Amino acid sequence: MNTSAKIPGWLEPYFWDVRIEELDLKDNGVFIIERLLNEGDQKALNWLFGVYAEKISGGGY
Repeated sequence: MNTSAKIPGWLEPYFWDVRIEELDLKDNGVFIIERLLNEGDQKALNWLFGVYAEKISGGGY
């Protein structure tokens, strides 16, 4: 996972209650994964699995 990457702006509607620029892909990974699994559309899920494939499949960090 590229920990320097940021959440794309087009995902902002899924994070209505937080500032996405303050989310860290590693530190906030569980929150991001849960939110997109619960609320995301197919495009959001494709991004999610592209970024977090290893963590979601049980590999952790």
